[in-house]
Amino acid sequence: MRLIPALKRRTLARDLAIGLTIAVSVVLFLVSVVVYTLLVNEADARLKDRVVEKADRLVDVLAPRLWNLDYDSVERIGNAYADSSDIAFIQLHEPGGEQFVFAAEDADVHAYDYVMEREVVYHDESVGTLAIYVTRSSIHTLRLGIFLSSLLAAFVSVTTILFVTHFLFRRFLQRPIVRVQRGLAQLSAGNYAYRIAPAGQEDVNEIVDGINGMAEQIQKREAELRDSEQKYRFLVEDSGDLIFSLDSHGQIVTMNQAVRRLLGRPVKSVVGELFVDLLYRAGNIRDLVRVEQAMKAIRRLESGEKSTSLSLELGTTQNEPREMLIQLERVDTDRGDVMILGKAMLPAENLLGKHTERETRKFVIGNYISVADLILNAITVNLTRYCPEDLATEMKMGVKEMLTNAIEHGNLAITFDEKHKATTEETYYDLIKKRQKHPEYRKRTVMIYYSLRPERVMFVIRDQGAGFDHQAALKRGEVESERFHGRGILVTRHMFDVVRYNERGNQVTLVKYFAPRRGVGAGSRETAA
Repeated sequence: MRLIPALKRRTLARDLAIGLTIAVSVVLFLVSVVVYTLLVNEADARLKDRVVEKADRLVDVLAPRLWNLDYDSVERIGNAYADSSDIAFIQLHEPGGEQFVFAAEDADVHAYDYVMEREVVYHDESVGTLAIYVTRSSIHTLRLGIFLSSLLAAFVSVTTILFVTHFLFRRFLQRPIVRVQRGLAQLSAGNYAYRIAPAGQEDVNEIVDGINGMAEQIQKREAELRDSEQKYRFLVEDSGDLIFSLDSHGQIVTMNQAVRRLLGRPVKSVVGELFVDLLYRAGNIRDLVRVEQAMKAIRRLESGEKSTSLSLELGTTQNEPREMLIQLERVDTDRGDVMILGKAMLPAENLLGKHTERETRKFVIGNYISVADLILNAITVNLTRYCPEDLATEMKMGVKEMLTNAIEHGNLAITFDEKHKATTEETYYDLIKKRQKHPEYRKRTVMIYYSLRPERVMFVIRDQGAGFDHQAALKRGEVESERFHGRGILVTRHMFDVVRYNERGNQVTLVKYFAPRRGVGAGSRETAA
């Protein structure tokens, strides 16, 4: 039969069928006990009634015969009554001591359950005592019959109930569940377009509707994910700019395919490297400047700054420099880690640089180094139109030094000693943030004026700080350059033909002539106000 293998496998239909069968079996047992008790009690009562009736009749029949001493009749009648199935044997005692025992031929005189006694009276005179030894063999037979019948009925009932309930549960419960299981298997295999057909039961249909709704949502999310992947490929992989991500240590985690076109390097060769490994290496001190610039930007983001921008030269596989504008943004992940998203693009000015003959620009910025770096790139990108690249890089370094001094020492009033101490304790960026939020300094700005001509370039940088004694700083820098006091002025004096401060010391004018100029020879520097 298919029922037995089905019962070996634990399913919801099997458990429900067995549970219902056990419950019905308990009910049948209790009913059987009640029926058994009622039938046995009723049979026992009928037995007593029959024995009482037989005893009364036997007394009436034997009384006259005992009176007349008709012992043959007494014996014949007693034996006849003793053949009854309800009587084991009968004893009769006369007053004179005579005793009669009436029993069937195969009777077991010891197999009796109780004794019923009657006095034999005739004409108001006792002629004997009758003792009937009653057997309840019929009751025992009845009990056995009821037990066997109940057992058979219970077996048939339980088997029938088990079969019927299992069939019904499979028909109305397990089949819908199997349908749901098949649907879930389709969904787990990625077939989110699959829909489970509704069943005939409302509660099952609620589950089916929930699963179908979930599949529809997943299908919708999958379509959105495909669209996002296409957009990602369009925006990232197909982008002409370098788009990458770094960990908090500056190690490259992801990189798009533009790295092959812009730097000539495959993606696999750069993933896992440090970002500074992409920088151009010229074999001179500017390599250290570029590395320091990049590491400072990464450390600022790591310490909490949201975004920053800077201009760097990245190196190609032919070890040629490619200047790019780098934008970095801090992202805090759900795991508590810090990830840096980056984008490196060719400066827009580079595209028009070869067509630029003269240019004048003016900027007013807040006290943010990252913004200053953007301005720095904008006002130095076209210098190579009139001078060698090495000279343009040196001027860029000088202008950067002046911009940094204007923000840090001018507007934010950070002294050289404060900077040296904070740098040593690795709290310099915290100091800058604190000063940027200070009510006395936060509204201060830096003005940058830039003028490019075929014969010269001029930069004017003015902050809103208290100014400083530039002559004293210059002398101090010559003596204490190892502590960076006045280093910016010293370096800048060797890069520009004119380095001129105003009387207050909060504005510097830098001029570089691209061709020898009458009256300004090599090594001549103007530093007076």
